[in-house]
Amino acid sequence: MKIAESTNHLSTQGGANVHASGFPAISIAVYEHGKTLFYSFEEVSPDRASFSDSICAGNVGENQFRASVHNGKWTYELELNQTLASGEQFRGWFRFDANHSQIEGGKWEDGDPPSEDGSSFLHAWNLVMPAGRMTGEMSLKGPKPFSRTMDGNGYHDHNLGLEPMKDSFQEWYWGRFHEGDRTFLFYLMHENGEWSHRAWWIRGDGTAEPYVGSIRLQDPQRNGFNLCSARKIEGSGEHGRFTIQLDQVLDNGPYYQRFRGRLIATRPVSKASSGSSGTSAYNHQDWTDTKNLQNEINVEGEELISSIGICEYIQPGRIYARSFWPLVKMRIRYPGKPHWVQKSPRLYRWTW
Repeated sequence: MKIAESTNHLSTQGGANVHASGFPAISIAVYEHGKTLFYSFEEVSPDRASFSDSICAGNVGENQFRASVHNGKWTYELELNQTLASGEQFRGWFRFDANHSQIEGGKWEDGDPPSEDGSSFLHAWNLVMPAGRMTGEMSLKGPKPFSRTMDGNGYHDHNLGLEPMKDSFQEWYWGRFHEGDRTFLFYLMHENGEWSHRAWWIRGDGTAEPYVGSIRLQDPQRNGFNLCSARKIEGSGEHGRFTIQLDQVLDNGPYYQRFRGRLIATRPVSKASSGSSGTSAYNHQDWTDTKNLQNEINVEGEELISSIGICEYIQPGRIYARSFWPLVKMRIRYPGKPHWVQKSPRLYRWTW
């Protein structure tokens, strides 16, 4: 789930004092075994959204969130209440309990931390909860109803931009993979004609081990909107090697893609996090299994790690291509009269 601003402000961006915060929106996507069960993207009028200055709480329409600290660890609670123009009703309640109180071992990428007025940065990525237990339940009433309970791994971050994304970078890859009590996170950013990257192994105790090495993009492919992205990401360095295969596309639009990715990594046993037995414990499951695969030690004395996770790719400059806006308007519900496509469960699912 994402709480953000919609793209509706683009058409008025030439006006004075136009801010994206005046167009609050919420996006919800539910996947199961690589298939989309539910999707919605709704912009609401500013008077239907509120965010507290004193506590971590707020709402967008009928959807609410609240965060609190218990024993030094964050807990987030979400209540989702979304009704589509077609009449389908999605309800959900989720709780995220962080595994650790803070992340240690990281640092600000560009000099000093941002000042209170945010003047030292234009775009920030705040890794609030790289891993945590997520419990909840959700249901959908409509032509294709479903009901699910959940108990598994969760992730939560914040993004803050003080300028349009297209002015901060040209391309962005991001991904996260849970494996046992560890999480592998990475991003690649194409900025001013040059690529930069960061990656970390974050342990269950909150310590972060930065990945030091090279990362390469392989196997570029174009979708039906002529959006070109890599389907394989490879890295090698002093902390081992990894390959990420982006072979299942979950969301495939003109400027944004979401993937169900597969990670295979090797790490020197001496640098691996505690908890490895040193004996073969590899679970020969098929890659379609939604559970993370366990690890083993190979003949070279390296720990082999396999996992399934989520990755994203975006070219923000393409958001401003007016030729795509009719498709975007089919997918996003704006305040007032909904698009006629959204009134049909069958047609709206085509936009998913």
